Amino acid sequence: MIGFCLMIYALLVAIASLIGIKRDYVSGVLLLFQIGYGAFFYFGFMEKGRKRRIVLPLLASFASVFLWIVLTTTLIGIYIRTGFWGLIA
Repeated sequence: MIGFCLMIYALLVAIASLIGIKRDYVSGVLLLFQIGYGAFFYFGFMEKGRKRRIVLPLLASFASVFLWIVLTTTLIGIYIRTGFWGLIA
């Protein structure tokens, strides 16, 4: 799943650079695409039923992207402030 999303991101960045769109907008579109595609991907593994069950995979996809952003931001902040407490020279 992540490989497909990265391929789409690479294509979006290439097209946006040709057209002249800012990379910030492309990153926002990628986040929305990743949440939507993740929900669609997870929905395929759930048992078939009502269409309203798309809410659970959508929430799981949103939570995973949100958690990834928080974790990455926290680790980068720790690295900038402390250098991982001297573990990385």
